[in-house]
Amino acid sequence: MSTPDPFIQTLRDFIGNKKIGLVGCNCAEARFAEDFVAHSWLNHSVYGDGVEMIKMLNDRKYLCDPKMFESYFHSTMFDMVHPDLASNKTFGAIIRVLIGNKSKGVGIGELLLPLIVNGWTRGKNEGDGFVLGGKREVKNADGASIKPIESGITDKGLVDTLNKEYMFGLVPVKKKHAQLISKLGKNVTEVFTNYFKKLWPTFDATDMIKELSKNWSDADFFNTTVGQHMLAQYQKIDNWKSLVVVSGEDDLEIVNIPNPLNSEILEHISFSTRFSRLKDTHAVPDGYCVLKLVKNKKPKEKKLESCIKCCIVHI
Repeated sequence: MSTPDPFIQTLRDFIGNKKIGLVGCNCAEARFAEDFVAHSWLNHSVYGDGVEMIKMLNDRKYLCDPKMFESYFHSTMFDMVHPDLASNKTFGAIIRVLIGNKSKGVGIGELLLPLIVNGWTRGKNEGDGFVLGGKREVKNADGASIKPIESGITDKGLVDTLNKEYMFGLVPVKKKHAQLISKLGKNVTEVFTNYFKKLWPTFDATDMIKELSKNWSDADFFNTTVGQHMLAQYQKIDNWKSLVVVSGEDDLEIVNIPNPLNSEILEHISFSTRFSRLKDTHAVPDGYCVLKLVKNKKPKEKKLESCIKCCIVHI
């Protein structure tokens, strides 16, 4: 019989350490642990630097400083950690795989962040993670639904009824937005005040309407303003300290948003408000918005050779 590779046991011991908050009964967590061992062993076999990777992952000085999450930032998974860890070829290969581990109730990046952020722990009953005592909400950069009010307060399809009642059957922010504002005339502020009150009964839209009054007819301004205020309301509803937007593509970008009303976030975040339900089956309440990451224009990094991707075997 062949002698078992001692590095495999090292990998299993590391990922089995519950202090990093990865192992549990969730199937995504189990798959994460399996993928960590398999891909680490495979890439170490190719690059020969897996042992050094484990040493650095066990040393907090190589991990992301949790204080980063106290303020707004736009970065990549590689730039967040120590340069020595970021340049480790095994590390660079496995995190591109591990970031995609997800299942029902476990989103993209949620299982990877405890691995690379010093002190990051996973929420057991609520929240996607905690660091420095603050609850963090992790969202997919490809599109995350943001709810303006708690679920169940209004009926789905209410927004379509209100569009007929207040908006002449037109939809705010759509192609005929300027035409809608023109038809509302001097009553635009009063009409939208009543519209939002019925659409979002628990959302105090006073500050948002004051901001919108600066330029009602600009659809882009309307969309962005509503999106930011909706995100601020979502923060109040779920009581998170920052929203962490994670991309599983290219440079593995990440954006941390502690203050949704900070204009700085608009450089990297876009909003798409949805003031129409029709055949939309999303579970979120009417009048929600979709948040996305504005793609980084940096050159793409080379990906692992396809032969490596095809060589994963059960260990």
